[in-house]
Amino acid sequence: MVGATLLLAGCGKKVLDFRNAEIVQGKIYSQGADSPFSGRLTNISSYKIPNLIEGTQPIGQILGALVKLNFNYLGSICDVTVENGILNGKGICHPYQSDQPINEFSFDNGALQDRFKVFSVTTGKLIVEANYDNGHLDGKMLLSNPDTGKLIYKNKWKEGKPDGDVIRYTLDGEYPVFEVRYVDGKKDGTEKTYHPTTHKLIAESDWDHGIKNGSEKRWSDDGSVLLADLNWLIDRKESGFEKEMDATGTKLLTDLTWESGKATGLKTVIHTASGIVSDYDEYHLKDDLFDGVYKKYIHGYLNDKDIMFASEVDNYKNGKLDGHFQKFSANGTVWNEGGYKEDLKDGLYRWFDSNGKIQEERTYKDGAEIMTPIPVGLDVNNENCVKSWIVARRIESGSEISLANISGSEFIEFKTWCEQGKTPTPH
Repeated sequence: MVGATLLLAGCGKKVLDFRNAEIVQGKIYSQGADSPFSGRLTNISSYKIPNLIEGTQPIGQILGALVKLNFNYLGSICDVTVENGILNGKGICHPYQSDQPINEFSFDNGALQDRFKVFSVTTGKLIVEANYDNGHLDGKMLLSNPDTGKLIYKNKWKEGKPDGDVIRYTLDGEYPVFEVRYVDGKKDGTEKTYHPTTHKLIAESDWDHGIKNGSEKRWSDDGSVLLADLNWLIDRKESGFEKEMDATGTKLLTDLTWESGKATGLKTVIHTASGIVSDYDEYHLKDDLFDGVYKKYIHGYLNDKDIMFASEVDNYKNGKLDGHFQKFSANGTVWNEGGYKEDLKDGLYRWFDSNGKIQEERTYKDGAEIMTPIPVGLDVNNENCVKSWIVARRIESGSEISLANISGSEFIEFKTWCEQGKTPTPH
């Protein structure tokens, strides 16, 4: 019955459909056979070919980043040559229900060897040409635009590591966008970046065996304004200045000077989610420490519109929270404010409702909440006395009890004590 699953190709070579095959201890067998298969294996998924996905993954990652398309750089169904149960010889992959080749490759004793090619599924143009030695990228790699076939990336590899000049081009293949040299998988030499539409040099930095060391300069998109002139010392910004504008070129995001490895000035940190700008922080530094106003901006909704607003404004001194802070709602009203002294809560804290009415007050000293005297004068329904008991309970238990969330039994208990003339002992 085993023989019924096998066919004979030209020159007597056996052909086995993968649906009638099995893999045992890393070797390919015809189902039920006692000895490993030798011949042509057909209809095997590219994702089931040992060492193909792992070996070609760097190619897919680089090409995907360049053309930003949702595409498969490997065909769906493949035919491979097998010798004694091990991949050995030429292979080819193609889409389902099509004989158009997407990949051509070879294996030697189970490892990718020699040329690896990828063809565009839509145009048939050669878009990847690389070389392997014993399963590792080794030699020249050329990547081309799937639509036009124009060269958009080239580099060299040695034993699975980039080793040589890397050049990336615009999608039309006419202008360089990026260039750097690698030695043993690490950047080494001068890295240059060019703007994709103005084609002007916009960034240049020096690398030494994978470490930034030496000069770094950055320019505006048209190359006319020097935005950064830094000196790096062993992967650390040592001296110089840097500026950064927003995408419109109208708002200054970063304006820093560096001295002895420490930054002073304005810094904006943008947080992204799925490539979309979500929130950002804007703060000031002095000798690499927070110093001055620190603002946090987030997305919110106001009148059914998506807006960006300042949700919090803090003050720092010598790297520590020090001074007044405020927290805001999307409509710009303050809902919480207070102060810090050398990173510890200090002074009067207030919480407000949406109309600006005070909902709660607390007083802190050296980071801990303290009791304050009950105001002298009319105390309607013993409200001030009850609030004092709430503060005392909060300090004693460490809970977040407040007038807004106090239980009914606790409120009755505190009010009864107040009616009896009892007041909490100051802490």
